[in-house]
Amino acid sequence: MPSTLPEPFKDLLSNEVSVVTKRSLDKFPVRVFLCGSAVKNPRSRSGRARRKDIRIFIKSKLKSEMKQCEVTLGEHKNTTRAYAEAIGRRAFNLADHEFALVKNHMDLVIIFPCSPGSFAELGMFCLVEDVAGKLWIIVDREQKTSKGYVMLGPVKAAEQNNAKVVYVDYKHRDNVWKEIKELVLEVKARKRKRRLLGVKKNVRG
Repeated sequence: MPSTLPEPFKDLLSNEVSVVTKRSLDKFPVRVFLCGSAVKNPRSRSGRARRKDIRIFIKSKLKSEMKQCEVTLGEHKNTTRAYAEAIGRRAFNLADHEFALVKNHMDLVIIFPCSPGSFAELGMFCLVEDVAGKLWIIVDREQKTSKGYVMLGPVKAAEQNNAKVVYVDYKHRDNVWKEIKELVLEVKARKRKRRLLGVKKNVRG
């Protein structure tokens, strides 16, 4: 049925809905765990800047542009120390720590599989469905057609367990950020939908 609303009113209504929706999403907190390693930035002449961790860039953008967004890195000293003290130094290891952190406390895991450590993390998370379902794997577009173990093993296993895989060009960090911003907003939207419908939590927020 054709709309009977005048165009100016429709525009006003659309703007109002957009503002209310954005404000509503801002109220929903999301906990993000970032995994990955340093990625070269060929536009920088400085060796240190060229190796700047892509996670630091994403963390900065999340903190500055997204409300109610708590970001944690795997090597976060406070969470690592607290976990070690809770279970005892003899029983402590980083694998158990990260797995428990993700399984019990995180809404979203963003992983850049680009280093030995991140490959190990992906392998650990990919086989447990309620953990893999929180994964958003940001793969460098150059690896999309790779027949190597990482793509045919952990990435494929994670995807089969409800992880989402996104292919981007790591060098274009603003484009990477746009993808991640949409992912975080999607998690917030899922939380809002659960709240409105009164349904139980699922593995993706």
